Amino acid sequence: MTETGIVILYRWRLRTGHEAQFKEAWSVVTRSLIERGSFGSRLHVGNDGVWYAYAQWPSAEARTAAFAQPLGVDEAQRAMADAVLEHFPEIVLTPSVDHLISTPPVSRMRVARPTTDIERAITFWTQVVGLEILSCFEDHEGYDGVILGNSGDQWEIEVTYHSSGMPLPSPSEEDIIVLYLNKGVADEITARLRHAGHPPKEHPNPYWQSMRASVHTDPDGYTLIVFPEDKRA
Repeated sequence: MTETGIVILYRWRLRTGHEAQFKEAWSVVTRSLIERGSFGSRLHVGNDGVWYAYAQWPSAEARTAAFAQPLGVDEAQRAMADAVLEHFPEIVLTPSVDHLISTPPVSRMRVARPTTDIERAITFWTQVVGLEILSCFEDHEGYDGVILGNSGDQWEIEVTYHSSGMPLPSPSEEDIIVLYLNKGVADEITARLRHAGHPPKEHPNPYWQSMRASVHTDPDGYTLIVFPEDKRA
């Protein structure tokens, strides 16, 4: 990063029993801000009972621009506010000397795909596969979309639908998402896939069958492979 940037330090005291609510809502808001140029944030709880977060931005101007329009995550922002008992003033930190270990060149990875039916896709990835909705958007230049994954992981799946109906999904046998899971979780997901009308199928690449992976297709025809981790070579 060539710019010095800034760091904002946040501090809260939470209502007892609202910790999980706060963490979930904070994650949604943070991911929304990353979409608008934030370098991300990290949440901590101190031994003094205060919760701390620091958010890094390329500049004060970038942060101001990000907050110039509503984030579109009103429910998460309300949930955060509801969980807070006391909110301390923000502190702006300007880096002076930096000896932190450099982060990898890619901190997150996202796979994006079109769908013909976004509600059907959401049902598949959340209720059948078991992923979380990390964020969503509506009518961004005609696009609706949802970001799916697991909070705290460094990968995401984005499913989008354009009001024009284009582009159409164009899956091939090698458009694959592989979920590496422990056997118990893998068995649960494959059972839900069968029950939801996505039975196992053979794949042209014999490797998957030889490793006892379960091959399925999502509602748009893309290949999803459930790979039991303890079988992994």
